[in-house]
Amino acid sequence: MKKHVVIYITTPNKRLALKIGKACIQDKLVACINVIDKISSVYEWQGKLCEEKECILIMKTVQKKSFEIKKKVEQLHSYSCPCILILPILDGNENFLNWVSQSCK
Repeated sequence: MKKHVVIYITTPNKRLALKIGKACIQDKLVACINVIDKISSVYEWQGKLCEEKECILIMKTVQKKSFEIKKKVEQLHSYSCPCILILPILDGNENFLNWVSQSCK
């Protein structure tokens, strides 16, 4: 497994994205977050076609924190089935990745 990961999460609004992201930073689970507000999401849920405004929360962290992050997000998230995707970082700026590692200790 790769050492560093990006975690992609959707939330219903910016307020919740920041709440989750700040909690993860304070607990040293992630080094930093990005919030992309007001995206359009289209999906089928419980037999209905839905179109909603959402936010994307992107977190940079180390893979070994993934389980704790999933639990924290599930605890704080308003969705019963939140999108939590953990994507490996194959390569990147070595200084940045070192900073991510140091920030998540």
